Amino acid sequence: MRCSTASLGKIFLLSSCIIAATAGLFSNTASAQQMVVDDATVLIDKQAQLEAWYGTELSWIQPSFSLSHLWDITPGIIFNTADDGSIHQLFGELKYVPTDLDFDGYSYGWTGAMFFDTDGRVDRVYTYLPFTKYVLDRTSQVHLNIGLDGRDDAAGDFGYKFFTGLRADLGLTERFTILSEVFASDFETPSFQAGVRFDVVPDLFNIDVTYGESFKSEIDYPGLNIGIALKPNKIW
Repeated sequence: MRCSTASLGKIFLLSSCIIAATAGLFSNTASAQQMVVDDATVLIDKQAQLEAWYGTELSWIQPSFSLSHLWDITPGIIFNTADDGSIHQLFGELKYVPTDLDFDGYSYGWTGAMFFDTDGRVDRVYTYLPFTKYVLDRTSQVHLNIGLDGRDDAAGDFGYKFFTGLRADLGLTERFTILSEVFASDFETPSFQAGVRFDVVPDLFNIDVTYGESFKSEIDYPGLNIGIALKPNKIW
């Protein structure tokens, strides 16, 4: 059964990436989100987005849907690609952003999520406050996250850690952006991730290639990741 689940997971992940890439050529700003530090933006009303990435540690598929111009909801699937590619977790996330980045030049909000293992048991929850600001004459952005990350330990108890992260998206040209971030839990295990974003179709379809790991310990996460993001116009 484990082998069957792993095979199904790999097929589903590959199919989703192919569908998203193909649809992106025919379908306004997309951003592949294998970056750990999130931005303080939501979709426009009645819009949807598909993000998916393949990583050497974990691989994710997460469609997002606009509930209003203030709220997004994101269900998702995580695959354990460091092991056998089987389904690792399912999750649901809510995001609220009451500000307009393009109008104000900055934005802030709230995000909360709950993760479930394959038996349906809650094994992770997190909540954080994202902040985003335009810099360098609006060619680039900086993002800050502060929050709590709770995880189920071996004894079945939740342990919470204080999460912080800082990210910069440096726009080089209309199509190329340099991505970089640092993040840590309780300031004890700082990690980094960096790479490049290529706008295949500007403001519509992106590809990100990044690599990251911990500074202090033998933690390979997030590893090498290749991600795509598709954000068509209103769909309903």
